Amino acid sequence: MSVLHYTLNGFDDRKVFASTIKIVFATLIAAMVAQFLKTPIAAVVDMQRFWGIAAQLVGSFSGGILTYIIVCMALKSEELEIIKKYIPRSVKLTGGADTPRFSGMME
Repeated sequence: MSVLHYTLNGFDDRKVFASTIKIVFATLIAAMVAQFLKTPIAAVVDMQRFWGIAAQLVGSFSGGILTYIIVCMALKSEELEIIKKYIPRSVKLTGGADTPRFSGMME
């Protein structure tokens, strides 16, 4: 921290510490939810097959991400606003080649 403090000619240490605590707390809660979701999902799917393991992975990962977002919203984390900037509002296919097959246009 002292290197950053010197490099940036000072910054609000308390804000950085509070933000770090919020991130760590949200991450721990999300990790606990993801671990908890693995057992009920495993009871429903066939864990001897690839699709069962993939369903467990996707389900627990999705639950963890959703929990992280909810906890960050509850804590009013500034990082959530930063993440929102990088999520596009709508996805548009743009033409990048001369042929319709590779440009995103219908054939």
